[in-house]
This record gives sequence, C-alpha cells and structure tokens, in this order.
Amino acid sequence: MQSTGELMKQKLMTGKLCLAMVLMSFIATGVNAGTNNGSPFYFPSEPGPYAVGYETYQISDSERDGRTLLLDVWYPVRRVDTKDAADAAYFFVPESFGVDPLPARFAKVDVPIAPRNVKNLIVFSHGNNSFSAQSIALTETLASHGYVVVAPNHTGNTVFDPTDPFEVAAVNRVGDMGFVIDHIMARNADEQDSFFQQINPDNVGVTGHSFGGFTTVGAAVGYEGIQGDPRISAIAPVSGVIQNIFTPEQLATIDIPVLLLGGTDDQVVPIEGNDYAYKNLVGEKSVHQVNLIGANHEQFAVLCDLGDSLINSGVAFEDWSTDFLGSLLLPRYTRVCLEALLEYETVERLQNQYVVSFFRRYLPISGSFWKSEPYGMFLFPDWKRQDKPDSKAWRKSGRDPSDLWY
Repeated sequence: MQSTGELMKQKLMTGKLCLAMVLMSFIATGVNAGTNNGSPFYFPSEPGPYAVGYETYQISDSERDGRTLLLDVWYPVRRVDTKDAADAAYFFVPESFGVDPLPARFAKVDVPIAPRNVKNLIVFSHGNNSFSAQSIALTETLASHGYVVVAPNHTGNTVFDPTDPFEVAAVNRVGDMGFVIDHIMARNADEQDSFFQQINPDNVGVTGHSFGGFTTVGAAVGYEGIQGDPRISAIAPVSGVIQNIFTPEQLATIDIPVLLLGGTDDQVVPIEGNDYAYKNLVGEKSVHQVNLIGANHEQFAVLCDLGDSLINSGVAFEDWSTDFLGSLLLPRYTRVCLEALLEYETVERLQNQYVVSFFRRYLPISGSFWKSEPYGMFLFPDWKRQDKPDSKAWRKSGRDPSDLWY
C-alpha cells in the first residue's frame, strides 16, 4: 500500500504532466495558439496580447533636495489604438554625438493606455553607468503582457553622468525605487491622469540588471537606513550584485517570491553570487534560480543593439578603433556579440521567458484566463529541458506541497 506522501507526490506529478502536455500542444500548433474558450495563450518569450505605448519625462523628489530622475514608461495598449502611431526610439548618448537612437522593438508613442483591466506595476533598474532603456526586449515584452513598466535613469550613475561613487549611487538608487513607486501611485490616484485607477497599488514587482540587481534586492529588504518597501510583492534580480553587500541575515528576511537569473560565463558578477543568495533566501518558499549556460554579463542588456546603431549612424565596424564611442564599445562588442559562448538572441529569449513567466506567475494579470499556473511551468526545474543546453533551473521545495505544481 502506498503511503500518503507517495500518493500526494503521484498526484502532483500527474498534474504537472497534464499541464506540460497542454503547453506542448500549444507549441505544436503555434506560439500563441487559441484555447477552447477563445482565450489565447501567449508565450513569455514572445510579445503578449497588447501593443505597447511609451512615454518619457522627468520627475523631481522634493524630499531629497530636488533630486531629478528621467523616467521611461512602457504600458499596455489596445492594438487598434496604434494604427497611425509613430515608433518609439531611445537615446543612449546625448543627441549631440550624432548617433542614431536605439529603435524600439515594437513600442509606440502618443497612444492611450488600454482601459478596463487593472495592471500591476513593475519597476526596472538599469546597470552601473548604463541607462533606463538598456533592456528594452524585456521591458517592452513585460508591457505587452499587461504590466506598466517604469525605468528611472539613476541620476549620477548613468551613461550620461557617471559621477557618483559606489556608496552614494547605492543609497540614491534604493531611494529612487520607492520614489518612483510613490510617483506612479500618485498618478494612479489622480482623476485627471491617464493612469487613473489603472494600477494595483499593493502588488508591485521589481527587476534590474547588475547594479540594478542590487537595487532590486535593496528596494525589498532595505539598505543603509532606507526601509524595504512593503508594496513590493516579487523581485527578479538579473546578474545582481548581492554577495558581499547583503548579509545572510538580511536575505533571510525576504518573504516574497524571488527569481535569481544569471550567466555562467559572467566575468563581472560571477554566478556564485546567485548561489550565495539562493542558499540564504530561507524566509520564502518560492525562490527560483536559473543559470544560463555560457551567457555573459552584458548579454542581458542591449550592447549588440548599441553597436548596430553606431554602424547605422555611418561608423563602419572596421573604423571603431578610431571613433570615440566605437573604441569604448569595441572590446565588449567583440566579446559579447561576436565571440560569446551563447548567442545574444538566445540570452534575450531566455531572459524574457524566465522573467515574464516569473511575474505572470506571482503578479497575475487581472482579467486574464491564463492567470498563473501555465506560466509557472516555465520556471519548473523540468522545463529547462526544452532549452538544453542553454539553462539550468532550480527552485526551493518550500513548506507547501502545492508549490510542486509550479
């Protein structure tokens, strides 16, 4: 006779298998195949059901000596409203350099936010001395799945003004996150604002790359006297600077879902930092770690796209060594885009798959038939077999047997 534990395990594995078979049938019939009730399933590595709108503007924090932040905002839009809309574009160096802006993947400007469904907010934090649009494949895809995504340029620590020392930048960054959330929620409460009553104020996600990964954790757990923000419900640091900054005791206080994503060929923030975080995140049962085999640090951002923009601006690759911007990009572009162990496009696809799946699992879309479970399957340790040899995935077993469903 089977024990109760064995019967439970058998039932859970059967449920897993059934859900996996459903998803595999969608793969066989097309990426976003329709369901029996007419609700399409949108794969996390691909654009979701919405078109995407984009706006950029500056805000000022009176409580921090008028600190100003330039924001990029992506939000879901009905496709019908983008018919005559212009494409968005992102400047990654001052316009005076004469370099073409980075073209949007599919975001449009001057379009209204999609009505009805209440959206969840996700705040993205860029890497050290980078810029807010450094991961547009991810931020645009998240918005297309129904999220409002906001990315501040962390003043004093951007490509435009790399002036702050580490400790100053670290404190400013963590403070920026709470201020940005406050700002968006103020818009959400303003009857005259286009975002009025569009956003859930108690269900915020945070993600970020590199120094932005540190910022992600700091926003949740607190840093140097700044308290963790209780509105944050899930975090996804990507190649985050965590080890040697956050103690095991601090990490143990995190009690919200966490995704740790990184690359095994990362020479800037080695993958062992995620191992350290995973080991010490003992206060939450839903902790996922995903290692992309052969991915390096810069592949999680748009370095290759920046090089393409430089070429499109008339600076041939063979002339980069004599061009100011080209000389800065050349060694990293060669390593990241031409000689990487894992193709840049594969890293981009897998980053979308895991991060979008994570938020769709733990910050479900209001009004969506596909609320959580199918997206959780993409985080399951067994699902990585669909991407061999590109990734390895783990997740804590947790205290709740139902956790085995995802």
